[in-house]
Amino acid sequence: MKGFTIKITQNKVDARSFMTKDYDSSFVDNDTYGFLLEGVLLNREKLLKQYALKDFSTLIGELYRKRGELMTKELEGEIRGFIWDKMNSKVFVFTNPTNTQNVFYATFNDTIYV
Repeated sequence: MKGFTIKITQNKVDARSFMTKDYDSSFVDNDTYGFLLEGVLLNREKLLKQYALKDFSTLIGELYRKRGELMTKELEGEIRGFIWDKMNSKVFVFTNPTNTQNVFYATFNDTIYV
């Protein structure tokens, strides 16, 4: 099984990753945020060089700190994922601009499932 699930109910977020080491998929989870990216990120090395960073989790933290959820506009490739801002209780789910990486969601009994 690949991918992720998110269940949001009564302002509580349960995010789970079912990631394999395929492609550029990664999951960063700390006290401040959770970030999941699934797929092929075409500009990973370019972004690391541009921000003078060596590891992807630090890059994600820096991009989110500077741009918030707009950081996803800097990511190029066949990707999908989410940002869970734990400090502000916000979840932002994204897919690539051409929407070739599907993300499905539904609401049922005051609970959101992604």
